[in-house]
Amino acid sequence: MQNLHSRTRRVLAAAASVTVAASLGLAGATSAMAADKPVAKDKATKTATAEPKAAKTPEAKPAAKAEPKKVDKVLEHEPFNKDTNFEYVDNFPDPDIYFDKDTKTYYAFSTTAKGALAPVVTSKDLKVWSDVDGYKPPKNPKNGRYPLKYLRAMKDNWGNAIAEHFVDGLLDLPVWTSAPNSDKDESNFKRRIWAPTVEKLDNGNYLMVFAVEQAPESKTLGYGRWCLSYAVATKELAAQSGRKLTPAGPYADTTSKPLYCSDDPAGTIDPDLFRDPKTGQLYLLAKNEGNNKNGFPGGAAKLHVHKVKQNGNTISLEGKDTVLSYAQMEPWREGYEPGMRHTWEGLLNENPSMVYYKGKYYLFYSANEYKTADYATGYSICETPMGPCKRVSTQPLLKADKAWNQLGPGGASAFVDTEGKLRLAYHAYPAKMRDDKGNLKDVTNLDQTPRVLQVGTLDTYDKAGRLVITERSNRLPADVAAPKTGKFIDINKTTDHYAAMVWMDKTGIATGWAAKGGRTYRPTTPVTREAMAAFIYRAAGSPIYTPPANSADCFKDISKSAFSKQICWMKESGLSKGWPDKTFRPNDPISREAMAAFMYRLAKSPKFTPVTKDGFVDLSKSYFKKEMQWMQAAGIANGWKVDGKREYRPAVNVNRDAMAVFLKNMVSKYSIKFDGTKRL
Repeated sequence: MQNLHSRTRRVLAAAASVTVAASLGLAGATSAMAADKPVAKDKATKTATAEPKAAKTPEAKPAAKAEPKKVDKVLEHEPFNKDTNFEYVDNFPDPDIYFDKDTKTYYAFSTTAKGALAPVVTSKDLKVWSDVDGYKPPKNPKNGRYPLKYLRAMKDNWGNAIAEHFVDGLLDLPVWTSAPNSDKDESNFKRRIWAPTVEKLDNGNYLMVFAVEQAPESKTLGYGRWCLSYAVATKELAAQSGRKLTPAGPYADTTSKPLYCSDDPAGTIDPDLFRDPKTGQLYLLAKNEGNNKNGFPGGAAKLHVHKVKQNGNTISLEGKDTVLSYAQMEPWREGYEPGMRHTWEGLLNENPSMVYYKGKYYLFYSANEYKTADYATGYSICETPMGPCKRVSTQPLLKADKAWNQLGPGGASAFVDTEGKLRLAYHAYPAKMRDDKGNLKDVTNLDQTPRVLQVGTLDTYDKAGRLVITERSNRLPADVAAPKTGKFIDINKTTDHYAAMVWMDKTGIATGWAAKGGRTYRPTTPVTREAMAAFIYRAAGSPIYTPPANSADCFKDISKSAFSKQICWMKESGLSKGWPDKTFRPNDPISREAMAAFMYRLAKSPKFTPVTKDGFVDLSKSYFKKEMQWMQAAGIANGWKVDGKREYRPAVNVNRDAMAVFLKNMVSKYSIKFDGTKRL
């Protein structure tokens, strides 16, 4: 933030100290800003260039005094100037990303923050995000009201006065809300919106949909009512504001009633606009507000979708909403997704975001309480934008990771970038921040901690379309700790099978061992049979499974194994038979022939044609000859070539580096899906 002018830099620093103090639970968090004094303008801005004096002739008249500039009294601060742009790394919850082909720019919008109803930042590379140029106030619409003082942010979420921070993309709230038309909280209403989302209309203008309170929170009921509304940015509005039409707006909401509220008494939140690249149809996803807790009457949280109908700058929703996903923890939803209950989501899911990638529709969502470290991001794969949708993993895609200094990653927005990569924008709390003395402290109050915009990269890692994080985001405020590497410290790019071991790390199939300075993979260590069970269970998506109370019901020698659950799952899934004496021998290293048997069963015993030319020559004495022939035919194992002949070496133990290669090759060729112990 070196290019901040001095006034903005000082006031933001004071605001940052307030946020940090509040995050760490320190005393005096609310009074720091009050002590800050206005900073004088630079002398250069105060001194006008002197006009030359009139010539001393009889005809010369005294020079007229310059008339003072007319300043609208409602404008209570300096206009925003282009030279105050800076990289923004601070509070930016529930981000939504839109790429504009005309300007080759990414635009990001967030839930109300720093006093702006709809903050807007832009980026060319998805790494550095900056504010956009300000604009002059346009003419009031027929039924709009946006007063000038809301064109620039004046307060943060906790009421602290700050310098100009954002250009507000949304001019004002719709007239059908009862929110006060001032910056004073005259009722239980707050001037705010949630989760704005932007798309281009068919007529070339831009559409913003957002959630806003229709009725304030009732102290008796414990909840208010939220509805969806929309605003449009037009060429005419942009021209009145002294700028060209871009996704940055300004957007004017001229609606006289809500776009959608749902039958939930608490209403609807978290809209997401999705345009299907296959058909061009525009869809609107959202979530009913009721979380089936704290007395909310809306039942289980559910994500739903509508088709959007356009008529110029007016939109409407077609038909009844279609449910895409329910919160999975409700007993009455037993069987909605067999084998997928009692997972990490808790009592709710929210923040839907849909994207089309590699021939599949992905539905991302957040779950758990947003003010906790348990808040996380998962996804389902849908057959169409209208569903049905099914989860393919019982584990979240993004969760708290202190090594990367991120807690509660959520509010995700999925999109495909200009290079065709799947990207995921989301917010996350820093896990550590520095106190006033510069000491690094654990954050204890997430509700008073900024949710920072992050943009990661995803990709599929198996034929089923399951996703993995291929590149993490580490945009962090200057006063927090830099992330530590998430890679294994005992491998590098010169290590044999390095890419496969990195893949094991990113997919979470291998977790390694804790060590000073990070974790180790131990590539040349033989794979034990219990570790093999853990690898296969995770590669299958960690299906929901409850093992027998007595592990001896599976195998009599696994009671002390850290992976007894996974071993029992292997047996009940038909992937492992053990020995005739009812043992599994968890600590024994696994041979290459036994590994081939496990992998072949995992692939559902597919039919194949053995390689006849250059096939393995050392399989005749092995019980698993067919399985090892399949390993070669499927392109999973190549073996060794000695004196012109190819060997598999069945009795040789499998090392962890080779195991990474086998699993990576396996899941790239075969779709591995389980419902509990049932192979799908």
